[in-house]
Parts: sequence; C-alpha cells; structure tokens
Amino acid sequence: MFNYAINFLSKVCNTTVILCTATQPLLSKTEMPVFIEKNADIIPNADEKFRYFTRTKVIPRIRAGGYSIQDLKDFSLCLMEKVNSTLIILNTKNAAKELFKAINNDNSMLPEEKKSIVFHLSTNMCPAHRIESLNKIREVLGKKKVICVSTQLIEAGVNISFECVVRSLAGLDSIAQAAGRCNRHAESNCGNVFVINMDTSSENVSRLLEIKAGQDKTLRIFEEYNQNPEAFDCDLLSPKAIAKYFEYYFNELKLEMNYTLPKPYADKTMFDLLSENKQVVQDYIDRKQVKPDLMLYNSFKTAGDYFRVIDQNTVGVIVPYEKGEELITKINGKCNLKDLKKYLKEAQQYSVNLYDQEYRILNHSGAFVQVNNGGVIALRKEFYDKNVGITAENQQQEFLNY
Repeated sequence: MFNYAINFLSKVCNTTVILCTATQPLLSKTEMPVFIEKNADIIPNADEKFRYFTRTKVIPRIRAGGYSIQDLKDFSLCLMEKVNSTLIILNTKNAAKELFKAINNDNSMLPEEKKSIVFHLSTNMCPAHRIESLNKIREVLGKKKVICVSTQLIEAGVNISFECVVRSLAGLDSIAQAAGRCNRHAESNCGNVFVINMDTSSENVSRLLEIKAGQDKTLRIFEEYNQNPEAFDCDLLSPKAIAKYFEYYFNELKLEMNYTLPKPYADKTMFDLLSENKQVVQDYIDRKQVKPDLMLYNSFKTAGDYFRVIDQNTVGVIVPYEKGEELITKINGKCNLKDLKKYLKEAQQYSVNLYDQEYRILNHSGAFVQVNNGGVIALRKEFYDKNVGITAENQQQEFLNY
C-alpha cells in the first residue's frame, strides 16, 4: 500500500519523491514495487563513499541457548572495565527493566572508583521523564562512567553517543540504528557494537512476529558473512549486507504485505479493497447480474474500519511524574472546557500508553483512579517508579486524594 501510494504521488501527481533512511529497504523488489527511476541515487557511488563514514564494527556474540539476564549483566559490567560508557538495547520492556535492576544492584556494591551511573529508558516512562533522563545522560557522558539500559526507543531521532553498544538480536536495520548511537561523532577510530541473543525466559519475542522474522534473517546474514566476508565488503552494515537482509526479510513477510483482514473478511486484503477490489465487484455482479454503477469500486469504509497501524489497542494513562501529579489534580477539579483542553494537552507529556494485557494486570492491582467523572484514567503514585516508570512490583497501596 505504501509503494502504490508513492507511485500515485510520483506518476499521477507528477511529484518528486525522495526516500531517505539509514537502511534503505528494497522497495523496488517487492511484489508491488515502487517505480524507481534508473540512476535515482542522489549521491553517486554511494557504496564507495560508505566506507569513509564507517565509525563502528558489528561483533556477533551469539551463543547456544542465549544469554540470561545475569549473563548479560556480567558481560556488560566486564565491558565497563574497558570503556567509560555502554548502551544496552533490548527488545522488550520487561527484559530492559530486569537488566537495569540487576546491573544497578551489582553496580551499587562496586568500589567507588569503579561505579557507573546507571540509567533506564523505556516507553513505561512518560515522555517528560524520558527527556529528562536523556538530558542527564548527555550531561555525564564523557565525564563519568555511564551505563544505559534501553528499549529500542533510543534508536530513532536521539542524538547521543556511547563508546560501546550491546544490542539484543534483532533485524539488521535495527542493529544499524543501534550502531548509530555508538561513536556517533567519531570520538574514536571505531566503536564496538556487540550483538547478543537472549534466552526465551529473559526476552520472549514469540508474539513480536516482525522482530522474530528480523532475528532469523540477521542470523542468516551472520552465517553467510562468516563464510564469505568479502561478499559483504567485510562489513556487516555495508549496503550489500543491508540489501541482502531486506531481500530475505521481505520474502519472509511477502504474504503479509497486502494486509489480510480479520474475520469475517479473511479472504480479502486491504490492498484489494483499496485497489481494483475485484472480489467485491464480482460478488456484486453475482448478486445483481449487473456491474455496480460507480466511478470507484474501492471499499473505503471497510478498509477504514479494519486498518490499524498498530494491531494492539492501547489505553492512555496520565502518570504522577512531577508536573503530571499537579495536572491530574487540575483535571479532576472544577475547570472550564478551555482549561480542561489546555491541561489535557499538557498531560500528553506525562502520559503512558499501555497495551491491553499491561492495563489489565495493573487494573487488577488497583493501580488506576478515574478522574474528571471517569473521562480520564490516572495512575496512583505508588505505581510509578523514578527509575523505570510504571511498575506493578512491590507496591504498597497508597490511596491519593486526587
């Protein structure tokens, strides 16, 4: 659908389209390709120029059975004996939280001269909390020893640089993004990006199908690289390696690219509904014995009803982090519509979106309170941790008078 939308803008609307990303997908090689002109690259001989900008080296540390939280903690603390800053990126919020706790605990028992400042970042923290943590990290990087344990949120749009990065196995494009947080400003000749695989009890991605597919294809690239590094210009993040990865990845997901609809429309795809819609037109002809008298045959309403950018629904919750607590009180107080709109807009920086399962678990623990006559959900103070954000662990019920 994206490819055809781009083609429409380019060919029908006579628009110039610029595709810009650190890891260019093979959009011209899919079943429904983007029509890319010959010699379309803005920068000629990009492969040659790529070598001049290499700042990192990807080092696979894959092992049978994977790493436990304790294994990864030991590996990370061992790295800190050689560098002054390490970023560790994991695929799930729970794994990141558990690793942060393990590292923080061991770090607190180290001699003062070996201690690091340990940070945590995840979407269980509201945006204001994450921004404050990132600012604190920037303040101490290069001055003190720093460890940051994060989910993949740090991979996009964050200008920050660590001496070393450890990335839990993921798609090669995600690994490339993680590498962008290592030696970002060429502080040294080359920074190391270690790729490790977690055991399933520590990091379960069985339901994260795109991440799982990416892991499998990355392992395939690693195997081929070991057999013939020259085929990838001796660099696991070279354009050749990225292109080969996307070739395998798109082939794995090609049956999902048309976006199959859920029941009762499982025999149809979103792409069909928004393009020629042949099956629906034929169904109409079979019933009416005549073609529909329409200029467009698309099923826009059905497509709109079923399309989801993110399949899982989330619930927005305002958290009592700093100004968030004051906003909860104001929203629940007597205020006019204009002020309420202002408070709700401000509260976006103090809100966390929870998936259904997360919400149910916390709700069962009594973590929420309805404010503004039930129109807004707020988190009780004891369920928000200054280090990890929303948590349901070892909380004492402290009922607040919002």
